Amino acid sequence: VPGWHDSGGEAYGCAWYVEDDDNCDKWGTCCENDGHIANTACCAYGGGIIGFKSSPSSAPSLAPSERPSQHPTVSVQPSVSMRPSQPPSQQPTVSSRPTQSPSQSPSQQPTFSSRPTQSPSLSQQPSSTPLPSSGPSSVVDLQRNTLVKFYDVLTGDNWIEGTGWSSAYSNVCVWHGIKCDTDDMDGFVKELILPANNLTGNIGNVTKIGNLMYLERLDLDSNSITGNLTAFCRTLVSFPNLTHVDLRLNELIGSVPTEVCESIGDGILRVDCGIECGCCNHEELCGDVCVDVPGWHDSDGDEYDCAWYGEDDDNCDDYGSCCENAGHTARTACCACGGGIEVQLNPSPSSAPSSSQQPTVSMRPTQSPSVSQKPTVSMEPTTNVYRQQRSALLAFYGAANGNTWGNNTNWLSNVRLCEWFGVSCNNDGDVIGIDLQYNYLQGSITSELGLLTSLLYLGLGYNYLSGSIPSELGLL
Repeated sequence: VPGWHDSGGEAYGCAWYVEDDDNCDKWGTCCENDGHIANTACCAYGGGIIGFKSSPSSAPSLAPSERPSQHPTVSVQPSVSMRPSQPPSQQPTVSSRPTQSPSQSPSQQPTFSSRPTQSPSLSQQPSSTPLPSSGPSSVVDLQRNTLVKFYDVLTGDNWIEGTGWSSAYSNVCVWHGIKCDTDDMDGFVKELILPANNLTGNIGNVTKIGNLMYLERLDLDSNSITGNLTAFCRTLVSFPNLTHVDLRLNELIGSVPTEVCESIGDGILRVDCGIECGCCNHEELCGDVCVDVPGWHDSDGDEYDCAWYGEDDDNCDDYGSCCENAGHTARTACCACGGGIEVQLNPSPSSAPSSSQQPTVSMRPTQSPSVSQKPTVSMEPTTNVYRQQRSALLAFYGAANGNTWGNNTNWLSNVRLCEWFGVSCNNDGDVIGIDLQYNYLQGSITSELGLLTSLLYLGLGYNYLSGSIPSELGLL
């Protein structure tokens, strides 16, 4: 099919598919473009278009169409014409088939009827990315043009931080949120990290980032990006080296196909809990958990709070129904006694509290009608910074088994983050300190803590944490 290439870019045309039989076997049914995939567009895979010779007088004379001897390994415009160089008045609508026998005269131009298209499935592009044969400068230009387009379609002028992005001719490796394999002008973009930066627009308009063929990490969480994630997944599978994707806390719909999970392999893929995904660890990150009614203690004093009731099963049995305070007894206020509040561990963006709505908390069924009062909470404004900080703390709570901590007062509740036990803030409400020493923390330290960009102090000593210290903490 004249001029066809798959959705991975101009590098992956029929000439590329014919170079190696494995290309057709592995990727012939993926990456639809212009209504075709390789097995319907390329002769090498049994596709192509069928031509019938016409009389010499019925078609203009053609010069043989030139194709590059080797396909470029990045999506750049070839330096040779892909169609015969005829004047516009004599240019036919299709180019001569490359498989024409030598006995055919160039003047015998066939007419064509297209084969029916076939519905493709997602699949991976090649598993490794060779160095570009066209030289670093062409890759650098392609990266810069791609990122400028990305900036434009996601309203870059309104970003919270956009250092370097408005200068189309500067070194992209020093732009905010971009990391390359080197810092010089010929660096290949390896990471695109722009969480909580007020990115706004439709994800369907950023598919051109598929041109960043060396990308390993894509982090766009806690923004206002809309659209269908399923369609965008075709771009995700085009990255041969991608191992980390975080698109949580946006306004996306759709699902994640299994091909994306296969492409990322053992890497990290994170989307909102409402998006179907078989490899996004939803079971751990999206389940409902029980939390104690924030700040509750029984009528005998501060000493007899939910932590005290949880120390011994007999406490719930002996005193769980007595000593009502603030409309609750231990049996309705404390998880250890069968009460408490069920909250979603990793809420979707629509569940973030706003100044005009009361948070929804579902009480456990053991609650009596006389204690149906919801706990008093103070509202936090719905901002990208708030959502980013809350998401980071919730992820840490889950990884460190927060439900078993010695004190987890207010964690997972809708009170201000600054009122969660061990969390301190500055006057702007930004989290600047976490002090949870001697608090029975068990599990691991999550990389999401790196999203707390104002953090000055982190005290996690004298607990039972294990594993490595995330490199993201070293960037704070």
